[in-house]
Amino acid sequence: MEAEVREIIINAALQKEAPEVGFGTQMANLFRGVGLKEGEEIKEIRGMRLQVPKF
Repeated sequence: MEAEVREIIINAALQKEAPEVGFGTQMANLFRGVGLKEGEEIKEIRGMRLQVPKF
């Protein structure tokens, strides 16, 4: 199984093509009709630094 994971990671790293659409758009398309209204989109978040919440 480790060899399979390594092969998947290597193949993914070697891909030079950028995805056609962003992650938010992919998720919106996947769940369209199951919660998202027609025309409603999930906005892409770019350049936002994630911070660990302090409890």
